[in-house]
Parts: sequence; structure tokens; C-alpha cells
Amino acid sequence: MKSELTRRAALAGLAGAPVSMMALGIPAAATTGEDRTAWDRAFTIYQRAKAAAEADNAAFERLEEAYLASFPSMDSIDFRQLSVFNGFGHNRLHIAYRMDVEQEWQDFLARENKTWWAVDPEQNRKTKERRRAALDSVLEFRRKVEEHGKNTSYTEAAERNDRLDEASYNAKWDLIRTPAPDGEALLWKLETLFGPDACDNGSVTPWSEEAIAPVMADARRLLSKGRA
Repeated sequence: MKSELTRRAALAGLAGAPVSMMALGIPAAATTGEDRTAWDRAFTIYQRAKAAAEADNAAFERLEEAYLASFPSMDSIDFRQLSVFNGFGHNRLHIAYRMDVEQEWQDFLARENKTWWAVDPEQNRKTKERRRAALDSVLEFRRKVEEHGKNTSYTEAAERNDRLDEASYNAKWDLIRTPAPDGEALLWKLETLFGPDACDNGSVTPWSEEAIAPVMADARRLLSKGRA
């Protein structure tokens, strides 16, 4: 699903200020000193978190493929009837997932004899019945989507996949914030932030000053001592 791809891309992008690993119950790495112990410990945490996320991603992608193959069709929604008065025809996703159905129904009733009407009261009654049936088709579609997620274990799997991706994301940033003990560690940070894997269509992510500050501090410290 497009939303899942977006979620994963956002996590992989490492943009913004990361959440501390303390919030996930993982001890944060030390942020002072040049002892290799702190770096090695943070690197081990990151490698484990990354491996767990990658393994789960592979399993989740297979589940997601099956989930999408049998996903309820939006064709069951009466979009034509819902587009008559609101011009929603161009935004099927809004109707299917985000529209407040009951509020839309109340607004529709309030517009009777103002923005829509019929000379024959019986025709008004039928118009309201068609509108209500169309709105109910939206609710039924959402019920099927929720049921589908539970029946395929997709919802639970997606939540687990999110947690593991977030743990890997936070472990990577905790490692970047940990002082590099030598040039090899500094190079890993530079490759992570500016290497081929960090590029998108030939462009590098425009990192914030906060994001690159630990790397610049490493470079100044190690270069001043001739260790990079």
C-alpha cells in the first residue's frame, strides 16, 4: 500500500530529530569521551536492531502482498451518489477512509430545500434514502477493511513492523550521536549520511544542523589529533 511505502521511506530517510531510545526501553549510548566501549556498545545495539527490522520486513512484505491481493474493493461504495451534491468524485480515498459519514449526513439534511430539493416531497424522500444508502456503503466498506486486517493478522503485523523499524531508526541515530573513537567510525557516519545509500535520485538529504553536529564534532576532534 502507498501508505506503508511512505511510512517505510520516512523511517529510512532519518529526517528530523530522532526519538531517544530510552523511550523504547533501550539504553541510550554514551555521548562523551573517546573510549571505544561506548561506540562498540551502540554499534552492537544498532546491528541487532537493524537485523531484526530487516528480517521482519521480509516477512511483512510477503504478508502485505497477500493482504493487498484480497483487499476489499472500493467498488462497493456508491461514489456516484455521493458526488451528486459535493463534487467528491475526484477523491475516492477521502470518501472511503477519511470522510466523517455522520457529519456528512447531518450536513446533507440541513441543505434540504436550500441547495437541493424536488417539487415532489416523495422525490425528496427517495433522494434522502439514496444518500443514506450511499453513506452506509462507506461504513460497510470500512467494516470490511477492519475485518480483513484482523483476519489476515495484518494489523498486528504492521504494528510490530513499525516498532522494529522505529527501533532500528533510533539505534542508528544513537550511534551517530555517539562520539567516533577513530577514523573508521567517522567514515561510517559519513557513509551513512552522505554515501550512496543516503542519496535519492542523485541528491543527498538536506540534513539539519542538529543532525550533522555530532559528525562535525568528531571530524574536528579527530583531525586535530591526526587520527582521521
